[in-house]
Amino acid sequence: MYVIISGEGNFLNNGESRTFGPGDVLFVPAGVEHRFQNFSADFATWVIFYGPVGCENAK
Repeated sequence: MYVIISGEGNFLNNGESRTFGPGDVLFVPAGVEHRFQNFSADFATWVIFYGPVGCENAK
């Protein structure tokens, strides 16, 4: 999960693109391709990882 602190741009999540700005929360399920694109110079985000114990070793 990403919490956008500042800046704006586009977020590609599983083939779908959306715009983002301050205060937006973006969720990405585990294993899904995603990336930030065309973001402004002031872009900043908090990244929050969550899952059951041991899932970091799942394949």
